[in-house]
Amino acid sequence: VCNGLLLRADLHTLFDLGLIAVHEKRCTVIVKASLRGSSYAKLAGKRIRLPRAVSQFPNAQALRRHRQGARL
Repeated sequence: VCNGLLLRADLHTLFDLGLIAVHEKRCTVIVKASLRGSSYAKLAGKRIRLPRAVSQFPNAQALRRHRQGARL
């Protein structure tokens, strides 16, 4: 569970393509500049909803590696 995010299909695709990411410390959405004029721009800076149990939080290292790989 610690290396998973529940995303709707379109957001999952954007995440896989490196067009969006989640900041590992602030737990906020980062949107690539190429999406800033799209309907996805409103997600920038939004905080993700975390599980109640800390043990089920997304893995911070995995989120950081993804964000760095996406160059966001």
